[in-house]
Amino acid sequence: VKSLLFPDLMAYLNITQQDLLERYKESPEVRMEELHKKWHGDNVDFYRQDLPDYLLELARFNTLDEYWQGRLGQIGDFRDAQVVDLGCGIGTASLFLGTNRNKVVGYDICATLLDFAEFRRQQFGLSKVQFVRELPVEALREADLVIAVDVLEHIEDLGSFLKEVGGSMKPEAKLYHADAFLDKRSMHYDHSEKLHQYLLDANLFKIDTAWAVKGGKTNA
Repeated sequence: VKSLLFPDLMAYLNITQQDLLERYKESPEVRMEELHKKWHGDNVDFYRQDLPDYLLELARFNTLDEYWQGRLGQIGDFRDAQVVDLGCGIGTASLFLGTNRNKVVGYDICATLLDFAEFRRQQFGLSKVQFVRELPVEALREADLVIAVDVLEHIEDLGSFLKEVGGSMKPEAKLYHADAFLDKRSMHYDHSEKLHQYLLDANLFKIDTAWAVKGGKTNA
């Protein structure tokens, strides 16, 4: 999944390696930051735009050891489980988990990213992985594991979002969240001081720095 990311991106965009290098000459992260600062509409609608620079940004980040060891490496060896990947982006985590025989539903609101994720899914032939643009409530009810990798900092009303997610999860299902609240970008919201309460309000109980478990009876 990792080693084929840039070759897959070139195939998806139908460009050469030199063309791809040209697109990275100016930082896509900087271009995304500038685009977001100029945006005056709803934050959700921002991510529903066509965002080619976001595709480039995530493709590069998803090849870094920081992502694989610092984010995905903490998930552990889940196999034959039902998984929901919230804010799945270009689908890297979903595809990685899908190679371990897990049934995965990746959710994101950005069509630019999901189109590439679906392209890669087809390249890998992973029939147990699917990508959707609406919150997959039914999949959440069945999930053993819900992950949110570098996602929660993008959500303005995080408390309400976690209540919806937690309210749909079954008892004892686990939530893994890797957050970048302290990465100061205009695209990010710092929920670090309120996250614990948001989780409690969603009936999600912290069991480790990046892990919570659904308690009690389901609210679904």
